[in-house]
Amino acid sequence: ADMLRRLAAALLGEYRITRSLAAVARSATVHPTATLGPHTTVLANASIGAHTTIGANTVVGASVTIGAHCTIGHNVSLSHCTLHDHVEISHGASIGSPGFGFLLPHRHLHTPPALPTPK
Repeated sequence: ADMLRRLAAALLGEYRITRSLAAVARSATVHPTATLGPHTTVLANASIGAHTTIGANTVVGASVTIGAHCTIGHNVSLSHCTLHDHVEISHGASIGSPGFGFLLPHRHLHTPPALPTPK
């Protein structure tokens, strides 16, 4: 409990702590119907849509956008991405970091073309 109080005190400037012990940047937008798992972190300017569920220990990176009715598993890392409505991400996934979603030819960062959306 003492460690939790110290963590909350350190984060209170830029973050708010939710009832589920998630840390949410004050500049982030989380829809009131979204559910954040314990120890989830939502960084600056991120946006989480309606009826989205995010599992425990997940990190939603700065400026990441997550649409409505999404399910994000536990221990997921999301950065440099936009997830549209009705997206499901499995536990332990890392999206938007080198090795998934980025090509690094000649040490320059490039985003590959998006995959077509199934109809």
